[in-house]
Amino acid sequence: MEPYPYLAGTAGTLVGGLQNIGSGVVAGFSSLLPQQGHFSLGIITFAMDMLILLCWLPLSQTMSRQGSEIV
Repeated sequence: MEPYPYLAGTAGTLVGGLQNIGSGVVAGFSSLLPQQGHFSLGIITFAMDMLILLCWLPLSQTMSRQGSEIV
């Protein structure tokens, strides 16, 4: 955001809004699952962890390639 500091607030708001929408969708899905034990909570946590990992891996590889080109 350094080249465009006037967009920092807009970017922060967009990220926050997307997080709220995502958590609302997951909470809605969680309410449909049986709540007799901790299994459904574990499944949701595991699924979200895998989603985060799958989104992070390509970004981390891109950033490491860009970092090695700078040096």
